[in-house]
Amino acid sequence: MHSPVNSDDYFRIHPEVMTDLTVFASKRYPLRKPTGCESPSEIVKDAFINTKAAITFFRGLKDFTEDQEAKVIIEQIITEEKRYMCKLTGSPSPTGNSL
Repeated sequence: MHSPVNSDDYFRIHPEVMTDLTVFASKRYPLRKPTGCESPSEIVKDAFINTKAAITFFRGLKDFTEDQEAKVIIEQIITEEKRYMCKLTGSPSPTGNSL
């Protein structure tokens, strides 16, 4: 087996590590199955929490990679997630790194 040269290589060799990082549930906000009886505010709250967690995840992922092309793609994903946050909160489109 070959040793990883950098973090990108490590995740290619051990993809299970990366997949473990993709679960956004926490003790404070556990994932729950929709019941079909959620109120609109509960749906928006869950979407907000999950979108915020996705932004945190992708920021961490961007820090792990050394590949500049991957960093650009991940930054595009982060920007899109920020747009979702703005839609959920009714805020203007993001211009900075505040989220």
